[in-house]
Amino acid sequence: MSSGTVGGWRSTWLGLAMLQLEYFVANLVREFEWREAKGDEVGLSVKPEFGDEVTSPC
Repeated sequence: MSSGTVGGWRSTWLGLAMLQLEYFVANLVREFEWREAKGDEVGLSVKPEFGDEVTSPC
């Protein structure tokens, strides 16, 4: 086998593995029960700037 063939095979499976990993992580994030810690308020209001940012993300 030439190295070009092996590289092509690897990149095909690597793309599929990354897709599966992204799907797995996305499902973990979606199913997680998101709650704020007691006494620690999370502000999700946006301050208008050049790049909009959340006022206090965590």
